[in-house]
Amino acid sequence: MASALTLHDSGAFQAQSERRLLERAVAGRYRVGDLVSRGGMGAVWKGWESTLERSVAIKLLSPLRARDADERGRFRREGRILASLAHRNIVPILGTGETGDACWYSMPFMAGGTMASRLAQEPRLPAEDVRTILIALADA
Repeated sequence: MASALTLHDSGAFQAQSERRLLERAVAGRYRVGDLVSRGGMGAVWKGWESTLERSVAIKLLSPLRARDADERGRFRREGRILASLAHRNIVPILGTGETGDACWYSMPFMAGGTMASRLAQEPRLPAEDVRTILIALADA
């Protein structure tokens, strides 16, 4: 049980540390809210853009990855490529930024969960849902 607490405490510390880093990086532009998800490249936080009164999602490259020039370049390219796409089925990039170990981009916040969370709840989707999803993906 002690090791589980240590892992939880470690994860909580990492989230708090990343949150402070992100808050400094986006100060004056966004207010950082809750952690939405964490993946291999970093984390996504819910935020609020007060000037335009809208919810945003802010993707932060992991600070460890941000110290690696190749990883940072990959993250920049991802942001540029996504920003160059314009389609109703692709969430647009609203802004990007880099300060110290903080490398981030923002997009409109899309409520409703991820495909991974849906598949965790319903591993075998109805055929009509799969068809709808695939059509939307192919159209994008």
